[in-house]
Amino acid sequence: MLSRLCFDEKGNWQPFAKCHRCSSEESYIRYAGRLKGDKEEDMRNPIGWVEIPTADLERAKTFYGKVFALEFQFIDMPGYKMYAFGAGDMNAAGAAGALVQLDGSTPSADGSMVYFSCEDLSVELGRVEEAGGKVAVPKTDIGEYGFYARVIDTEGNQIGLHQPR
Repeated sequence: MLSRLCFDEKGNWQPFAKCHRCSSEESYIRYAGRLKGDKEEDMRNPIGWVEIPTADLERAKTFYGKVFALEFQFIDMPGYKMYAFGAGDMNAAGAAGALVQLDGSTPSADGSMVYFSCEDLSVELGRVEEAGGKVAVPKTDIGEYGFYARVIDTEGNQIGLHQPR
């Protein structure tokens, strides 16, 4: 039997019989991101949302739409505009996110690195310059982990591409 995990009060993974937040096994399984399979339970990615800052929201939408063939949903909140992507099926693999335009949020090539999953990253990499971005690190073999590359988007953010083996 596999141990069940949930976040403790400090944000660390710990085995629990029930979720400490609500004492419910059902909520615990949902919160901890457990997927029930035929023979085992798999852990989903704990990252649930990513925001990529933009200086020009429409320009960024065009770049990400061309490179990754993403579909977007525009969301307009007071002082905060965004184009959400990947949020249609919250049970799908990977994290959902948004291109955001918000005062105090500045695009940067420094800081956290967001990697986009690709079946063949050469395809997306081939679209980067045409869409207005720059290749920072070309397709690189990382052994058993596959391949990666890094690009600079039209806003100045550095993002990664990853292709499993």
